[in-house]
Amino acid sequence: MITTGPTYSAATLLKAGMARDADKPSPAQTGPLFKTSGDERDEKALRTLKSVVETLSRAQDEPAKAAKAQARERVEALKERIKMLKQFSGMDPKALARALKQIANELKSALKDYASTGGSLSDLGVSASSVTATPVPNSTASAEAEAEAASNEAQTAERETQNVAEDAEAAAEAAHLDAQAQDESSQAGSPDDQRRIALAEREGELKADQHFAKEVRELTRQIKDLFEKAKSDAARQPNEASAKRVLDETKDDIKELEDELQDFQTDVSTELNSVQLQMSFSQDLPSPPTLAITV
Repeated sequence: MITTGPTYSAATLLKAGMARDADKPSPAQTGPLFKTSGDERDEKALRTLKSVVETLSRAQDEPAKAAKAQARERVEALKERIKMLKQFSGMDPKALARALKQIANELKSALKDYASTGGSLSDLGVSASSVTATPVPNSTASAEAEAEAASNEAQTAERETQNVAEDAEAAAEAAHLDAQAQDESSQAGSPDDQRRIALAEREGELKADQHFAKEVRELTRQIKDLFEKAKSDAARQPNEASAKRVLDETKDDIKELEDELQDFQTDVSTELNSVQLQMSFSQDLPSPPTLAITV
């Protein structure tokens, strides 16, 4: 006598197979387009971090720019004072030497304030381009929740399950494309491109520094010319000895100004050469290959 097992209808077997398949991750869950809620939170946190770094960089640059602008304004004001001194050809040599001493000290102070701002190439030690996205593993808890929800839907009807799967995949793809677009927008190019932009900006700043140094150098030359005039006029006066002390002090202050200016020009030239060398290396680097994907 042959004993057979229990018999099942086609509908029962179909439901059992659907429930079993629902326990497996769907292509939308395992494919590259699948994004769990944990992944989206990590991407949002990454974008927030980049925004914070960029904000801090801008916040640090603003005081430096303001200090440089103030130093330029002070230099312009000193230029006007030199023009006024040139108009008084019969000015007492001692009084002229005192005026030149004051201008030399104020010009030296403006130069120091300008130089103390330093550079703006990532003083924080980190830049937005160094904050790169890293692959984030799928959340196990989220995957299990998705599998359980899919299993429940599959037990209802085949058509409803397919609709849910298709909707889930479409939503995941849309979320991924949106996150990718925001990420690309925040990065504003590859790290190499951002480095080229940063170097170009720094080159412009250093050239502006050179222009400032040139103006200070020209103003220093005018101070020295007026000093020689005061010194020559004092030599023709009977009370030359009383003006000698002021002249000597003014001479020392002018020398300190020249030394300060020379150090600043050397620092700027050295950094500018370094930046331009890095720019040439950066331009010689090959661009990453572009993959053409046909759908």
